[in-house]
Amino acid sequence: MKKKITVIGNGALSLSIATQMGSRGGEIVYVDVRDGILPQTSPIVHVIGKQEYHIHFNEITNSYLSVSEADIVIIAVTPSFHAQVFANILPLIKDGQLVVFFPACFGAINFLAALQDQEIDITTCEAVAFPSVCEMQSQDTLYIQNIKSSMRVAVKPKEKTEETLALLNS
Repeated sequence: MKKKITVIGNGALSLSIATQMGSRGGEIVYVDVRDGILPQTSPIVHVIGKQEYHIHFNEITNSYLSVSEADIVIIAVTPSFHAQVFANILPLIKDGQLVVFFPACFGAINFLAALQDQEIDITTCEAVAFPSVCEMQSQDTLYIQNIKSSMRVAVKPKEKTEETLALLNS
């Protein structure tokens, strides 16, 4: 997967998504909405547990600017952060992007409603849960306890379901 991916997150679960996408060849920018929780000087995250590897992110930041260049934007925050994230990324969203929500919590529905007045052609996807069970062991070490073997997702527009699932499964 040679895609530019921005993962917007606020903890271990979102970081696990970023490391999984990075392990598959994605160029990852991790936007930490909590500001300063993750290491800013070394964008290397060590993954241990069910899987073991090191991921070097392109950047760990609190700036949303990478959204404008991303092929895939993953919003993996608790719903209490949706308003903050939407306010920051709506001006940066462009045609052709895939916007993915973990977990669902009506994020895509609310996001599309916020985009209603803009004529932007995007694909949205919501997953019912996070793909792994994990915790931070230290500031730069993520412990993966378990990985789900399957998950339900919804894609809009529905015509893009097969293409979107193939991309995410790759």
